[in-house]
Order: sequence, then structure tokens, then C-alpha cells
Amino acid sequence: GLVFQVDESGQHGLIAALKDASDEGLAWRNGAAGNKTTNARADGIDAGETNTRLIVAAQTIDNQKGQFAALAAMTFKVASDGLTPCADDDTPCYGNWYLPSAHELKLMHQALYQSGLASFEAGSYWSSTESSVTTAFLLDFSTGKLVKSLKSTPSGRVRPISRF
Repeated sequence: GLVFQVDESGQHGLIAALKDASDEGLAWRNGAAGNKTTNARADGIDAGETNTRLIVAAQTIDNQKGQFAALAAMTFKVASDGLTPCADDDTPCYGNWYLPSAHELKLMHQALYQSGLASFEAGSYWSSTESSVTTAFLLDFSTGKLVKSLKSTPSGRVRPISRF
């Protein structure tokens, strides 16, 4: 991945995956049954990891299957080149990713997208920060603006992050 934030100690920070978790946009919620308050309202550095766990727990509580933003980020795994999906053999595999909070997403946008250090798909990327029962925050990468969007919007991209 690419480091896009480092704390004052220089020993901890955030890493963005080199690619999106899905080849197409996803909804924030898990299907029609996904309009639930998840309490994923934290916004700041390291908030995305807690938000992601809350979202996945709330959106899969009744054992429903599905593909949605937080689950795609949480289950994202790549080989050591950072681009190849993990094989089932003994190849090293990197996981422990999550959906960034709105603040983490803005930091990634500023450090990687605006500086041209990483490629992103056109459009908006989901954050893990919930706004209401029916809305969550997306970051429009073309404008850099954070907007509230319906959780059912299936066009949000997912760029997982991890911390070190």
C-alpha cells in the first residue's frame, strides 16, 4: 500500500490499498434490510476501523449474505505486490483493511489523489462515517467535497486502508 499519514512519533500511520476493493461501486448498506443505525459516527484518525466493525456487525446480524462497502473493505486481501488477489496457496497475503472514516478519506484524497501519487476511479468513495439511518458520507474525488448520500446508492467506490 501507500502511506498517506504518519503521526508525530513517525512510527504509526495510515496506509491506502493500491486498488479498490471492488471493480464496481457498492452500496454502503447490505441490501433492503440494511437501513439500520449502526452507530458508526466516529470521524477522525483510526475511527474508520471501529466504524467498519460496527457496520459489519449491524449489517450482518441476521446472518444475511451480501456485498456492501464495509464488508468489502474488511475482507479485502492482496498478495505482496499489493495488486494481485490472494491465491489459496502459501503465498503471503495482506489483510486487516477497513473502510476509512470521513476524515481519513479526506487525508487520503489530499495526500495521494491531489498529489498524483495514486490512481483512483472517477467518482465518489464511501467513508465509514454514518450520517443518519438512511445516509452516510461519500467523498467526491473530483471536487474533494464530502457529501451525504443514501446508503442504498450503489455507485460508491471502496478504497480500503490499514494502520501501522
